[in-house]
Formats: sequence, structure tokens, C-alpha cells
Amino acid sequence: MQTIITKHRNPLLEDINQLAAVKPDAFAGFIYLWKCLPEDSFYIGSHKGTPHDEYRGSGTMFRRVFEHYGLTQWERVIVEYVVNEDQLKAREQYWIDKFRAVQSDRFYNQKNAVGR
Repeated sequence: MQTIITKHRNPLLEDINQLAAVKPDAFAGFIYLWKCLPEDSFYIGSHKGTPHDEYRGSGTMFRRVFEHYGLTQWERVIVEYVVNEDQLKAREQYWIDKFRAVQSDRFYNQKNAVGR
């Protein structure tokens, strides 16, 4: 499976190369990473759909902080586009584990297991 990422200032992602000519509408979904600029903190999740359909995220703590600061205080990066819908949650779990998001006080993710 090929990982595709857009350019981002997040130092956690600096070792991943950006791939050219991404056509997001050709994928079943994507893994995203939101960065809260005022708090320098993050939320990682997945979405079945396109980056243009205005989906934000479903985490309880994330939504609360997102609403508090508003859209202009956040940046989103697409970490990976996923071709097969059946692999979407597994890929989200991969990234949550890779960033140790639940264990980190810099992430709003609260659950170790995706979809539970």
C-alpha cells in the first residue's frame, strides 16, 4: 500500500515524501491529521469520502476544542489516501499506533481501538 502525503510543517511527518499528481476522488477515503495551531496539538482520524466534503472528525474532545477555536485556527493534512474501503479503519489504526496518539498529551485521540 502506497502512502501519499501533502506537504506539512509538522515535524512528525518530515520523513515522509510528498507524492505528485494525487487524485483524491479516485480513493475510497483518507487518513487525516488536524493540528490545533494555538495549542500545537493534534487529532488523527479517517473518513470515507473526499477531502472536499467538509468532514471534520468525530472525536468528542477534538470536536469540543475544534468548536472552541474555530476552523481558522486549525490545519489539516491528508496523511494517506486509501483505495480499498475495507482497509480504511486498519490504516487509521496504523497511524494512531505510529504516532502513539492515545498515549500522547499532544493528541486529542482518546481510544486505542478504532471504531470502538
